Amino acid sequence: MPTAGASFSTPPPRPVVPVPSPPATEPVVLPSPAPLPTETTTSSGACDLALDKAVAPVAGTTSVIVTLTVQQRGTTSCPPGALVSDPLPAGFTAASGVRVVETGGSGRWECAGTACRAAAALPPGYSATFTFTVVGEPGSAAENCAVVSVSGDEHAENDSRCMTLGPIPTPPPTPTPVSCLFGLEKTMEAARPGTTGQALAMTAVIRLQNTGPEQCRAGWSTFVLTDELPSGMVVQSVRQVTGAGWSCVSSGSAVECSGAPPQPGGHVVVTIELLVEESARRAVNCARVEPLGMQACATLG
Repeated sequence: MPTAGASFSTPPPRPVVPVPSPPATEPVVLPSPAPLPTETTTSSGACDLALDKAVAPVAGTTSVIVTLTVQQRGTTSCPPGALVSDPLPAGFTAASGVRVVETGGSGRWECAGTACRAAAALPPGYSATFTFTVVGEPGSAAENCAVVSVSGDEHAENDSRCMTLGPIPTPPPTPTPVSCLFGLEKTMEAARPGTTGQALAMTAVIRLQNTGPEQCRAGWSTFVLTDELPSGMVVQSVRQVTGAGWSCVSSGSAVECSGAPPQPGGHVVVTIELLVEESARRAVNCARVEPLGMQACATLG
């Protein structure tokens, strides 16, 4: 008996849901590590001379003191022949020799001008200072470089140092010396009234004065004052002398005093006691000062 055939239905296709692709990613670039700093080191068994320099003007002068310092920073001795040189620029000259002070050994330095050479090896840790004085022309200024050199030096970059010399000050003009002006005067007075036929007692006063101007210069170190009496006058005594360092000697007919010139505004006073005979009461009596060539005269009447 025929059987009913079975019928089958095909299910509709399922819709395809697109799956989004993941976003593209850029490669991550990591920074390269920074290189580590390196230090300049002296290799084993090397010699290394280093130079430093300082300058110091001398106040109130045209001089400058220069100091060079050399150090041996290496690990083995530098050979003989190291040279320290500081050639001076135009307008400057060396006013002294080079003074060398050493520590840590002896280089047996020989210097000529502003250059010195070591006759001996310089061991590690050795140091030396080289000091000398330089004189410059007023108003001058220039760069000045010093250098140290030796065979086998490990580091040339520390072998030189430059400094500026100057400007050298211009000294003030020297004032022109001014001569002093001096005055000389003499007076005579009777000590007591005279009696006819008797000697008269008199006082003579000699005054030497420096009238300046201030800061003047006398031009001589010693003055000599003389008073030679005319006939009929006799020196009894030199009663007083005022003036630092002045002194007098006398005889019967003359007085001589000497000493340094008085300072501006100062004076020297010599007081003399006399006996004057009646015949000399009108006589002129003069005093002189040398080397001034000055003379002052007086009379009683």
